[in-house]
Order: sequence, then C-alpha cells, then structure tokens
Amino acid sequence: MAGILLLVALLFYDDPLSFCIMLFFVKLFSDSSLTTTWGVVTDIGGKKSATVFAYNNSVAGTAAIVAPIMYGFISQYYGWLPVFQTACATYLVCAASWLLINCTIPIVGETSDGDAAD
Repeated sequence: MAGILLLVALLFYDDPLSFCIMLFFVKLFSDSSLTTTWGVVTDIGGKKSATVFAYNNSVAGTAAIVAPIMYGFISQYYGWLPVFQTACATYLVCAASWLLINCTIPIVGETSDGDAAD
C-alpha cells in the first residue's frame, strides 16, 4: 500500500499540501507492515528469533546508512522528484520480495528432542 500510495502521491507533487497529506498515509501504511515483519521473523526464527531479529536489524541498518547517501546524490544531481520515484520503486520491490518468503519453513531445524539444531 505504501508503494502504491507513494505512486499516487506523485500525482500531487506540485501541490505541497496534498502531497504532504499523501505522504502521511504512505508512512502510516509503511509502519503498519512492521507487525508482519516481526511475525515472520518470529515464525522462521523459532527459539533463535533473537538472532534472526538481530540479522534483520543489521540489514535494515545497512540500508539506513546507504539510503540517505543515495537520496542525497539523486536530489543533488537530478532533483527531488526522482528521489520519491526511487523510494516508490523501493517500496514496490520490497513488497514483491514478500512473495519469496515462506514463513512456515524455519531457518533453524529442530532435533528429535525438540531443541533447535545449531
């Protein structure tokens, strides 16, 4: 939804008030997906969920370092509209990547005594 709403918001790019209102809803739907992420991490992590959460956060942390640099470069040389177009594409690619995740398959298998295999 965030990606689609950002795409729609770009239609209002020249009207700052409408554009900012649309960005509110983009962020609302973006943040609402966090519960799904946490649920999937818990499902695939099992007893090792803390480790999977740590890995997930480190990947997100890397993106949080790279994105401002990338967006700064884009805005400096191409303007702000391409920044929002890039963000929209990123949202849509992230949404499509959920089609590749099967949360019924744990990352760490269990042994016959019920403990997670290391």
